Amino acid sequence: MAETYKLEIEQRSTFTQTVEYLDSQNQPVDLTGYSAAMQIRRTVESADALLSLTDDSGGGLIITPLLGKIEINIDAADTSSLPAGSFVYDLIISSASVSDRILQGRCIVSPAVTR
Repeated sequence: MAETYKLEIEQRSTFTQTVEYLDSQNQPVDLTGYSAAMQIRRTVESADALLSLTDDSGGGLIITPLLGKIEINIDAADTSSLPAGSFVYDLIISSASVSDRILQGRCIVSPAVTR
């Protein structure tokens, strides 16, 4: 079952958040061979994503397999393109045989004043 967590992103600022994926004994899950994807949308039903991240080179997600960690990195140019408001997101990991939604929730984007 996915954990629910509120992300708070500031426009025009670099956003970084590390997610640790742990098993029932609080030990890191080995993510060797897994890929990761995350999207932010206006609503669950929205056809278009406001932002899509992947673990591809430069895609905004970095997996550290043996530590069970996924780092979310959104650069200032991408946060600048996000509208201010309250949105939804989720983070999914997958391998050849498994797909798990590990994180989900609201994504609050606060507006930048200085331009």
